[in-house]
Amino acid sequence: MHRTALFFLLPLAACNLKGRIEAEIEDRVEDELRDRLESVELGAVGEIEEETLGELFDPTGDIRPSDSEEETEEETEEEPVEPDTTFYGDLTLADDAAVADFCTRYTHVDGDLSLSGDLVELERLDCLLAVSGSLTIDADGLTSTRGLGHLAFVGGDLLISGPALTEVGGLDALTEVSGSLRLTDAPHLARVGDLSNLAFVGGDLRIESLPALGELGAFGQLLGVSGTVSLQGLPALNTAPSFPALTGLNDLVVADLSLACPDTPALLSATSISLSGCGGSAVELFPALESVAGDLSIEMGAGVTSLSLAPALQASGSVTIASANLTAITGLESLSEVNGDLNLSYNLDLAALPALHALTTVHGSVILQWNTDLTDISGLGSLEEVRGDLQIDHNRYLSGLDGLEQLRTINGSLALTDMVRLTNLDPLDSLGLLGGSLTLHNNLILSDVTALHDLPAVPGDFTVTQNGWLYTSEATALRDAIGVSNIGGTVTISGNAAG
Repeated sequence: MHRTALFFLLPLAACNLKGRIEAEIEDRVEDELRDRLESVELGAVGEIEEETLGELFDPTGDIRPSDSEEETEEETEEEPVEPDTTFYGDLTLADDAAVADFCTRYTHVDGDLSLSGDLVELERLDCLLAVSGSLTIDADGLTSTRGLGHLAFVGGDLLISGPALTEVGGLDALTEVSGSLRLTDAPHLARVGDLSNLAFVGGDLRIESLPALGELGAFGQLLGVSGTVSLQGLPALNTAPSFPALTGLNDLVVADLSLACPDTPALLSATSISLSGCGGSAVELFPALESVAGDLSIEMGAGVTSLSLAPALQASGSVTIASANLTAITGLESLSEVNGDLNLSYNLDLAALPALHALTTVHGSVILQWNTDLTDISGLGSLEEVRGDLQIDHNRYLSGLDGLEQLRTINGSLALTDMVRLTNLDPLDSLGLLGGSLTLHNNLILSDVTALHDLPAVPGDFTVTQNGWLYTSEATALRDAIGVSNIGGTVTISGNAAG
């Protein structure tokens, strides 16, 4: 029999012994089979024993690896294991030796890290890349934070303070603080910079009580702050805080800045805004701002004469503007509804209210007081409903109420007091509902109140007192037109002109 016939008989013999052998065999196994078959007598093909094939196959029929392959597997070396550079748990580094030792082994802290005690510099902490918990820097002798140039992430709060600290710098790699970032209680801190890559703060951003702070670097990449942005107690600041990329925040609180208010040209939304004491002359605030979910309160510094607000702004809380030297307020043209109070008071140099021509409803009170130069309230020309009180007082140059012709409803009280030039109430002749008290007091030349004769009721007190040119008979005529039985509280008529 030819040797080639042996290769055709082999599958038959194997089939008798094992039942079924796979039709395709890897090249390595075929070569080894050929080598072994060459050593078998041609006449013994039918007598190949089961154990001969068993050397190549395990009992399940799988191909067994060759001896050379087993040796190769045994000789394969394992990949080297990288050392773990994470410190697990909370850690305090209180001296320079501890810092140096840390950097020989670690780059990360899985926990809180405190830099305190006798530390005087952080230059040897450039190994630190991330802290999963909070990072507190408050060493008594530390003058600068330089040395943290590779720190990119803080998973908790970043708290920086210290009696000797003069500079916060070297944090140019920091991109995220998942908790709050607080720079406080550092009486000698003069400069804050190198936060230009910070993109997100998950809690508050508070820069407070830093009497020596003169330079505050721009937060050029900061897109969002989930908590409050608070800039307070910074009397020496010589540059306006800049947040050019900031689009959203929770609360913005700014108080007693010596210069201009924060620059936030991209801010679209906020939960509430409170500005107090910002400097400058002509100030443009929040040009892109579309919504304030809570209160908007603005009290400008003494030098501000012109205030421009976003024309598209909608406010869901109260709106308060009080600035002594303001002569003009622009913006707010799209404000259609105020869900809290509208309080425009203590604007001593303001002659005219802003053009609030879209405003139809105020869910709280409308308060116009101590605007001593105010002569024009026609900016309220579309106002139809006040669900709280309407209080107008101590506006010494206001001679009329032109601008309130559309007002139909006051769910609270109406109080017109201490106005020396108010002569009549004619624009209120459309008022059909008053839900509280009526007070006309100390209006020196008020002489005509007939516009209120059609009021169906005064559920609260009726008070008409100390109006020097209003005859007592005119006051009693108003009472009688409403009807004593329709007055729910006390009726007081006194101190008016005799007659």
